[in-house]
Amino acid sequence: MNKKTACRTIRKHSLLFIMKTLTNLHPPFWAGIAGLAVALLGGMPALAQDLDRQTQVWAASCAACHGTGGHAQTGIPPLAGQPREVLLQKLLAYKAGSLPATVMHQHAKGYTDAELARLADFFSKQTR
Repeated sequence: MNKKTACRTIRKHSLLFIMKTLTNLHPPFWAGIAGLAVALLGGMPALAQDLDRQTQVWAASCAACHGTGGHAQTGIPPLAGQPREVLLQKLLAYKAGSLPATVMHQHAKGYTDAELARLADFFSKQTR
C-alpha cells in the first residue's frame, strides 16, 4: 500500500467513525444541527429581521423622553442621526456611571454592551 492509498483509507475510516458516532447521538442534537443548517443556508435574513425587530422594541422605550425614532421635542437630546460611535460611547459611559445623568444610567444598566451597540446603530440610521 502506498502513502496516498494509506491516507485515503485513514480518511475513509475516520469519516465512517465520525458518522457512526453522530448517528448514536440524541435527536435534540440533530434538531440543533438542522436549525443551524437552516440559519446558515437561508434563514439569516429572517434572523436579521428578528434582531432588527427586537432593537425596535428596545428603541420604543426610548421614545418616552427622546421622541419616536429618536426625534426629541422638549430639551432632551435627539438620538436620530447622531454618529453611532458617539451614541455608543455615551451609552456605555452612562452604564459605567462615568457620565452624569438623571435616569440614563439606570436605563443603560439594563442592557448588555452588545444591545447598546445595536441601539446606537439603530438611532444613527434614523433621519434627523
